Amino acid sequence: MQSLIVFSQFRWDFALRRPQHLMTRLARDFRVFYFEEPVYDPRGAWLEIRVPAPNVHVCRPHTRVPERGFADAQMPVLAELLENLISSHDLGTPVVWLYTPWALPLLQRLDAKTIVYDCIEEPAAPGEAARELAAREHSLLKLADLVFTGGPSLFRQKQALHENVHNLPSSVDKDHFAAVGPGIDHAEQATMAHPRFGFFGVIDQRFEPVSVSLLADAHPEWQIVLVGPVANIDLRTLPRRPNIHYMGERPYAELPQFISGWDVCLLPFAVNAATRFVSPAKVLEYMAAGKPIVATALPDVVEPFGHIVHVGRHAQSFVSACERALGEPAALREKRAAMMRNVVKATSWDATAEKMLSLVDEVAHRQQKRRAPVAPALARPTDHRRAIVLGAGPAGLSTAYHLGKESLLLEQHDRVGGSCRSFEEGGFVFDHGGHAMRSNDPYVLEMYAMLGGASAKARGGLQALMNGFLPQLRGQLRLQARVARVLPSKHLVVLSDGTSCVYDKLVSTVPLPALVDLLGEEAPTRVRRASSDLRHESARWVHLGLAPGTELQVPALDFEPQGLLRRVVVLEGPALALEIAYSRREPLPSDADALVDRCIAECQRLGLFESDGSVVARHQFDLPFARVLLEPGQQEPVELIRHWLRARDIELAGEFAEWRTDPEHVFLAGKHAAERVEDALSRKLRPATPRPSVAHAMSAGAIERHPSSTS
Repeated sequence: MQSLIVFSQFRWDFALRRPQHLMTRLARDFRVFYFEEPVYDPRGAWLEIRVPAPNVHVCRPHTRVPERGFADAQMPVLAELLENLISSHDLGTPVVWLYTPWALPLLQRLDAKTIVYDCIEEPAAPGEAARELAAREHSLLKLADLVFTGGPSLFRQKQALHENVHNLPSSVDKDHFAAVGPGIDHAEQATMAHPRFGFFGVIDQRFEPVSVSLLADAHPEWQIVLVGPVANIDLRTLPRRPNIHYMGERPYAELPQFISGWDVCLLPFAVNAATRFVSPAKVLEYMAAGKPIVATALPDVVEPFGHIVHVGRHAQSFVSACERALGEPAALREKRAAMMRNVVKATSWDATAEKMLSLVDEVAHRQQKRRAPVAPALARPTDHRRAIVLGAGPAGLSTAYHLGKESLLLEQHDRVGGSCRSFEEGGFVFDHGGHAMRSNDPYVLEMYAMLGGASAKARGGLQALMNGFLPQLRGQLRLQARVARVLPSKHLVVLSDGTSCVYDKLVSTVPLPALVDLLGEEAPTRVRRASSDLRHESARWVHLGLAPGTELQVPALDFEPQGLLRRVVVLEGPALALEIAYSRREPLPSDADALVDRCIAECQRLGLFESDGSVVARHQFDLPFARVLLEPGQQEPVELIRHWLRARDIELAGEFAEWRTDPEHVFLAGKHAAERVEDALSRKLRPATPRPSVAHAMSAGAIERHPSSTS
């Protein structure tokens, strides 16, 4: 599954806005990492990670830096936290999504596949900071592949600054807000008299207090209910009257109960330079509830909905508009309600997210990126190789070993091994996964011995075994070679550094969906659709290094308990490797340190060890592809992709490349892939048998003559 990193100035927990609506839906297709502004923490720098919704990771940086927001002084610390996040969660080449230009410097740490700027409000800052913010947005608009705006006013402004701008206003959860009707009312307003005029949202500097004050004074018998948190506004400016009720911030689930008990819904926004581009989503939420609406003259409300809402162009006319809305004849009110239903019917957050996803995919497939390496790479001299292998995991290393000196092996990391790499933490050597590398096949055992066997693994884990391939490789190995595109039509591999290589045959060991992503628009729709249907399970591996002498009570050295842990592997040290399975449908129950703490508690519940003090080292990492899930009828799409690739000189090797639930040993997978390559290349070099001419075929009797019907 692709990764999506979001940089936002909006706190996930503060108020439900456009980012939360979109990201919870985009999380059906992406692993979403929502990177908030930092908070001050005198203890030092660390990254708090929570999972409030399936596949959504909210990342809140804690730093000792006192400056607020994505300030320049924060950048070195944030960059380090971001790099650790990318490494620990194997984020690769993510889609990057920004709500604020202030976060722009962090993009230097990312190998972004696509950059999206979702502009839902005009960036603003006081004093000299305004000039710097404008410069950052100018730079962001140069870098972005895609720009979304939250309303028509912003769209017109940004359209002149970028070639790929789309106006996608905020939408509505129609079923949620349509849950209104007689007898439904919030308990805390149920005793208030009618008529009631209500507003929900953040009460901040955009709130227009004069209109609300005049309304309360003009009709002291009317009740005005204001629901939402108060922020960034002088409390002394807020109107205080007996008939004005501040209800504070309320859960999203309670909002329909409040609206159901209102007679008229209000949008009392100030109309000034700060709100010139405001496009409030709540106008659609009010419409979904079917309530009359009175608004100040916000351009993005008046332009699309001026014929539906009642508009007050100044404070006194706002009061008059409220009087008209309350006293409107039933026939006219029903006519407005019908128009509201038509507006709401035509939009939804699901449809908006789907449209955005379609546009992101279109950009990725067409590579409409000024910074993309494809164009310059095609202009550079290219290296030509008989065979290129993608990925230096065990399958790729075996393939390159068997291909010999005319092969080129490309690996994106700084060392070989893939998911069989090892790392050191607190004096313990941990492997990336629970790979046993077991086999009784004589050839596998022969290779295992060549690589150093059990003694090598004992010295340095699986990494030492993988390193055993290095002196055996006769072809070329390139590390830190990240592939940006594969162009089958040109038999070309393009790297992120702008270089490229031509191949006669390509062997891919990367997961099949990732390979299809690299093909971009060269893969036909049927191949991309088949790839999007592939399902798999991911895994988070938590490693615990235990104090010397810790006694483990385990039923086996490798076993599968019930509960949180899918698998437990006992390591030397003593140490434990714990696998927690997750997927898009079943996300991780928690993340970061909280997940490790849960694993320790689970080990204690299982009776594996007794004391928290037994744990002296802890580490975790992500395996985005841990198990292939082949559902009934899914073999056909896999075969479709394989057939299309093989017809274009691309072979597959390994469990996730071949998308198999019954994979052969990776050493054999590499050997057999190399044999298929050699066989195909030898057939290409073999002289073709010339096709006989028609005359020759006829004279040889190859074509039977049929007497004519007239003979």
